[in-house]
Amino acid sequence: MTKKLITFQNKIKTIITILLIFISLLGIWCLILGFGLMDHNNENGRTYFIGGSILLGTGLNGLVQYFKK
Repeated sequence: MTKKLITFQNKIKTIITILLIFISLLGIWCLILGFGLMDHNNENGRTYFIGGSILLGTGLNGLVQYFKK
């Protein structure tokens, strides 16, 4: 019983890690997109840049807090 519980916890840990890495990568993509749009004087560039920085910060903070335990 405990062996099944440990493998289930490992699967959940892997899923959470992949999700946090995906959020961080999405934040990096939004940052790059925001820079590109601001370079072409597009009004949405700042929104993408701010959203990307929030996503990147959230993802990295989640990874640090998750592995700090």
